[in-house]
Amino acid sequence: MQELLQGLSAEVTAISMVFPELLLLVISVLWLVPRLFGKEPKGYFWLYFAAVVVIGLLLFRFFSVWDNQFAFYQTVQFRNSDRWFYLLAIVFALVPLLAFRPQSFSLAKNSPEVLFFYLSAIAGALFAILANNWIVLYLAIEILSFSSYFLAAQKRDKNSAEAGLKYLLQGATASAIMLYGISWLYGMAGGLQWDSLTYLENLQQASPVTVFLVFGLISGGLFFKLSVFPMHGWVSNVYETASMPVVAFLSVVPKVAMLAVFWHILPSFYDVIPQLYIYLGWVAMLGITIGNLLALGQQKTMRMLAYSSVSQAGYLLLPLLSGSDLAFNTLLVYIVVYGAATYSLFIILESQGWKDFTFENFAGMGKTHLLPTIAMLVCLMSLVGLPPTLGLIGKAGLFLVLMEGFQETKSLFFFWVGAVALLNAAVALYYYLQIPYQAYFKQASKAEMPEVKPWIIGEGIAYILVGVLIFGFVILVFI
Repeated sequence: MQELLQGLSAEVTAISMVFPELLLLVISVLWLVPRLFGKEPKGYFWLYFAAVVVIGLLLFRFFSVWDNQFAFYQTVQFRNSDRWFYLLAIVFALVPLLAFRPQSFSLAKNSPEVLFFYLSAIAGALFAILANNWIVLYLAIEILSFSSYFLAAQKRDKNSAEAGLKYLLQGATASAIMLYGISWLYGMAGGLQWDSLTYLENLQQASPVTVFLVFGLISGGLFFKLSVFPMHGWVSNVYETASMPVVAFLSVVPKVAMLAVFWHILPSFYDVIPQLYIYLGWVAMLGITIGNLLALGQQKTMRMLAYSSVSQAGYLLLPLLSGSDLAFNTLLVYIVVYGAATYSLFIILESQGWKDFTFENFAGMGKTHLLPTIAMLVCLMSLVGLPPTLGLIGKAGLFLVLMEGFQETKSLFFFWVGAVALLNAAVALYYYLQIPYQAYFKQASKAEMPEVKPWIIGEGIAYILVGVLIFGFVILVFI
């Protein structure tokens, strides 16, 4: 009996370390309970209840001890760096719950399963950040992915179904590719815990060519969640057809999780293939360039933002070319810039009823909608990297990381990556400033504008995020 109690105590201890994440999964399942009794939950109550749960999760975990300790049978690790990725994932997952109209989450007859998939997607992202084992990581990504597929198709109309199906098929392909790479990796390394001594020793003894092929397969699955070239085919359809809070979530939170994963797994691969930065650099350059070229040909605002996110994903890969403290800090700053600017744009577009606008629809808006258009201008300037916004600090940090890489390796490749990134920033300036140009330098259109009552809470959050972009720049430069 005593042995049984000791065994149960050990199990409880193992589980208690990941209690917040498991609680989030349990609460997500509870969203389906009203369906069992034929009742529909009230949108406002349940939506803000979910926000309270996420806030509680944030407070419980963020202020706990992060000292690289292991948990859940050493498949989860609380690294010091994870604390900031975890915080960003929680904050950016919380914003859509508060910043968008509750009806946006339940377009199909107030369906409670929407919140089930939303919360389970958050849990998947958090487990991916904390994972220390390839199987746990793969399952976490699958939880995040399958939840995302449903959210993308939640409207249940033809266009939404098409976007969701395309998302699902491409995601299934990326998942299969990644799982195949993990199986190869297990055969080479003889284990799945990527920081174990046996795993590292076996990996270093393997053929660099084989290790590179394995990393290429695994990175394909991770690139899909980052929406970086060439795994970006789903982006434009989902951005155009999914509800705005879902688009906001998918554009930021999975990226935070996957960047954290890359930051964890890259050191062991760099030990075997020091030139791996060339592969990541080419992916980044192609992503930045292809994303910009596709965005240049767009006239619809959401499609432009969709392809610009592909380009921004390429920029987010640049700090991964180095493992320095500067690269880590730059990555965090650029995530904040990208997330705050993207969310602010989406919130304003949804609140004002501008989601389906083309560039020409913004003509004259600078006079009739002064604050929203100024906020959009600040966000677009941040994405380009212009002063006086935090985007300038983020972009400058990227080029400093590339300079640092050049000084360490004496490889001109870092110079060419920087040149491509700089030229593409000039290209992005053209299409990002199309909206401000129409708003401030064109006459108002005679077409009827949508009569939508602005969502005050959402716009308030958007302006707070805009303030972060401006005052963040002031604080870092002058204080």
